[in-house]
Amino acid sequence: MAFYETVVVVDPLASEDAFEKHMDRVKEQIESRGGRILKIEEWGKRKLAYSIKHRRDGIYFLVEFEAQGETVAALDQYYRMQESVLRYLTIVREAPSPEGMISPVAMEQGQAEAAEHPVAEPDDSHRDEHENELDDSDVRADNVEDDT
Repeated sequence: MAFYETVVVVDPLASEDAFEKHMDRVKEQIESRGGRILKIEEWGKRKLAYSIKHRRDGIYFLVEFEAQGETVAALDQYYRMQESVLRYLTIVREAPSPEGMISPVAMEQGQAEAAEHPVAEPDDSHRDEHENELDDSDVRADNVEDDT
C-alpha cells in the first residue's frame, strides 16, 4: 500500500447535507477497498484563482490516506461523476505528513506557535572573507559601451 493525499474543491452552493454525504462517500470508497484514512481536514471556503463552472469560491478539504492504486482510480471516477466537485488532485506521498506540519487553516487561525519551532538563521560566516573581493571575470553592465 502507498500513501496518498487528495485535495478536493467542492461547489460552495451545495447544501451542507450534500457536503457531508460527499465526505462519507469518500471515506467509504477508501475503507471498502482496504484503505486507511490518516487525516481529514476541512480548509473551508476560499476564493479560487480563476472561475471554475462559473464559481469564484470553493470549499476545500484534504484527505490523507493509505491504500492500493485501485482505490485512487475509484476515487478519481467518483470525483468525475460528481457535479459538486469543481477540482481535485491526488498525489502519492512517500510517507504520511508529520504531525507537526502546519495546515493553511491553522496558519490563518494563528494556532501555529513560532516559539515551539524556531527557524535557524543561515550561517553566512564564510561570506565575510570574500565579500569585497572581485576577480577579472566580473563584468559590470555600466562599463559596457554601446556601439550603435
